[in-house]
Amino acid sequence: MSPEQVSIRQSAEKVGQYELLEVAIEIGGVALENPFDPREIDLVGVFRTPSGRTVTVPAFYYLPYERSQGERGEEVLTRAGEGQFRIRFAGREVGEHSYQVVARDESGGRNRPSSSSTRRRNGCSSRG
Repeated sequence: MSPEQVSIRQSAEKVGQYELLEVAIEIGGVALENPFDPREIDLVGVFRTPSGRTVTVPAFYYLPYERSQGERGEEVLTRAGEGQFRIRFAGREVGEHSYQVVARDESGGRNRPSSSSTRRRNGCSSRG
């Protein structure tokens, strides 16, 4: 898996202490038989806090659905788009944070498909 095939977006450039940052990861050019199987692909976010502590957060595979009501009043879920991996993180510390998304495929190889970008927390520069 090469970095050219990976698109990473974060929900905000600036989030406050304990507020949610969501990182969306789309992987192109890779056919996954079962994206829910961590033996096939395993993604984690490795966050570094201002104090230097490292927090590893596993990604999950997200599929968007729309809810509607069926003819008999039952709930009907209809897929509404392509799936993607997501990581959610809420920092406990104020200050500059950084993260990397690390992927491991079924061959056991570890790839780092993302480089750090900047985000802000509570007015302090963060690396995300």
